[in-house]
Amino acid sequence: MKHPVSDRKHLSSTAWLLLALAAAVALGMLSHLLPAETRSSLSSGLISPFNGTFMGLLSAIAAPVIFLSILCSICSMGDIKALGKIGRRTISRIVLMPLLLALIILMVMLPFYGISRENGSQADGAALLNLLLDIAPDNLITPFTQGNFLQIIFLAVVLGAALLVLGDKVSSLIKGLQQLRLVINKLMQWITRLMPLFVFGVIFDLMLSNSFHTLISYYKVILICMLAFCVLLILYLIRVSLHKRIPLVLLIKKLFPTFLIALTTASSTVALPTNMKDCEEKLGIDKKLVDFAAPLGQIVFKPGAMTAFWGIALHAASIHEIPITVTWLITAWLMVYLLGASTPPIAGGMILCFNIFFTQLGIPSEALGIAAALNAILTFFCTAVNIACFQCEAVELAGSLDMLDEDVLKKSP
Repeated sequence: MKHPVSDRKHLSSTAWLLLALAAAVALGMLSHLLPAETRSSLSSGLISPFNGTFMGLLSAIAAPVIFLSILCSICSMGDIKALGKIGRRTISRIVLMPLLLALIILMVMLPFYGISRENGSQADGAALLNLLLDIAPDNLITPFTQGNFLQIIFLAVVLGAALLVLGDKVSSLIKGLQQLRLVINKLMQWITRLMPLFVFGVIFDLMLSNSFHTLISYYKVILICMLAFCVLLILYLIRVSLHKRIPLVLLIKKLFPTFLIALTTASSTVALPTNMKDCEEKLGIDKKLVDFAAPLGQIVFKPGAMTAFWGIALHAASIHEIPITVTWLITAWLMVYLLGASTPPIAGGMILCFNIFFTQLGIPSEALGIAAALNAILTFFCTAVNIACFQCEAVELAGSLDMLDEDVLKKSP
């Protein structure tokens, strides 16, 4: 007989983050009943040391997690020659389309912030050239010791491509890297169990220092992200509706079941079986293409996540008075694309990427706690948008490969 405790449902990591946010705000408001000296002692003697220690742990694990995540994802694609035309086109479309989507999201959000002109166009041009030249590292060690994540990602892509081409010749090495990835991911999961405490500490510290207005100002991020979510969905729905001549309402009905599962669970893994079934049975996509493209899309096709990256980074930069220059935007564009595709599919993976993102863009580490809290709210919409946009993209991809049954697509459920 099972012990009653084993049947209890545990709260998800997202629920813990939301609880930590609510508790921090509530206790922060009560803390103003305490003397100012007591609040200051709490901040400097307890909360700041804990936050600093957590940031150190997160920074230490960030480089190996991202490096191995990208490297192993590339290696898992299989033999390039064996993939054939369908596999190559699927990979190129699903991997490269987010680069355009990241730019579209930026165009939606940028009018709310604007571009700083203080560095001048010549300075921007020189900085951009240095950025592009600096992507290739001098050796294999300094990117990790210096925390240069663009170089780390570059190394992961190049080495992953080399291992993919060599295939069976380096199968033992690939297996060893995959096992090492499991170890690193387990360490990451242990560290991110402390994330609710970190969020609590950051928000509570803001309350202690009378900086609650900073937290309140982030409501703008949620509204702007919601706008970008709507724009992405509308563009994709209209595109498929017009191109495939399917009524818009019918298309929405076919996408809605998977969208609802993703929206309510915030889990692409939970939604994957329904996603694959609906792609085949309701959207008319060939099963062979679904079996290959759906798992790949779950890993690398994340327009919803890119929206959260953009929104939180732009707002954090404006709050902390970091100039949003052309060079900054191009750097952010590359990072949004790369991190969106390489976010580890583990608890805390996106928060880890925010740490990398902020480091590369010069955003102070104290913004990470607010980013974690906002991500806990936005993650439901991010997941739903990821999957709905992927289904639309899969329809277009299937059509271009002559693997789409348009009769099934246009048939009422």
